[in-house]
Amino acid sequence: MSTHQDVGVGRNQLLSMASKPYFVYCDDDYVFTESTKLEKLEGLLNSNPSVSIAGGRCVDFGNALRPGPSMLNVKNGTMTRKFLPETDDDVGCDMTSQFFMGRTKFFQANDVRWDERLGLKGEHEMFFWTFPGKVVVSNTTTCNHYPSPRKAHNYDLVKEIYGFDIEYDYSNLYTPL
Repeated sequence: MSTHQDVGVGRNQLLSMASKPYFVYCDDDYVFTESTKLEKLEGLLNSNPSVSIAGGRCVDFGNALRPGPSMLNVKNGTMTRKFLPETDDDVGCDMTSQFFMGRTKFFQANDVRWDERLGLKGEHEMFFWTFPGKVVVSNTTTCNHYPSPRKAHNYDLVKEIYGFDIEYDYSNLYTPL
């Protein structure tokens, strides 16, 4: 499998093999630290049966808190991802970063899958746009993210398949740690 074209295929295959009550999802450039409190995410799922994803926050290069919890809206042919204001509280949202714990039975019972047609071109946004469950983010659980340099995302395939563009609203940017 190529890492860019078949990312959805790989994620879906791994999800189909999940057999424990919860699974953890993150990309290969994420590193867990003492601030990666998986027990906090598990606690959020255990205490909130209606929640299907408990997400955490990402710290780019170990020093800059990445924008995370956000709301999604489509209007006039454009999806806007609006980041929520910074808080220490757990927050309900439409979308979290690529670091979360999911409820296996919910994913499997609802046939939740990544769109295999998208590769790395909007697959994360579209996963959450079509996600049928509830999402909560723990703003106090983090992991480090060490992204490799890459070109800006091209969302032409999202527009072709789903009929809208994607834009980001950074008006509520999080502050660096």
